[in-house]
Amino acid sequence: MIFRGDPMTAAAIKATWATYKPVPTRNVLQLTLEVPLEQQADVFKNLGYPVPGSETWVGVALLNPPTDKPASSQGAPAERPKQRWAEMSRAQQAGILCADKQFQRWIECRTEEEAIKDVRSLCNVVSRSQLDLGGLPAERWDDLVSRYRNATGQQAEQRG
Repeated sequence: MIFRGDPMTAAAIKATWATYKPVPTRNVLQLTLEVPLEQQADVFKNLGYPVPGSETWVGVALLNPPTDKPASSQGAPAERPKQRWAEMSRAQQAGILCADKQFQRWIECRTEEEAIKDVRSLCNVVSRSQLDLGGLPAERWDDLVSRYRNATGQQAEQRG
């Protein structure tokens, strides 16, 4: 099957990967892709014919790449939908940022553990779960995140 898109761009050819063969004298690997014979004319129209001494570079990609996580239909739990930052609890946000190398550098820490200790100290909490209780610790966390995002260009400027 030939996929056609914009006529100004090259077409993609749907094929199955059949086998490979190393070519040690040239230090390359030959891939064998199989296309139904009735598509031969389209293949040569799009790729041309191999010419000794001339190379035609093409791309190869999986059409349906496998996922690392099992599908929910196989009895495994379904993947949780991704949450937006504003939808996360402050405790979740703190866990994410303390693990982030850029945030660690910004608060002048070398490790995640140091970042956790500094955030607890700056927000005056013993546990990050206390950030979700509101009050002064939550305000301190929100201010810390705001200053970090402003300093690193991750937050749009406030308009008046």
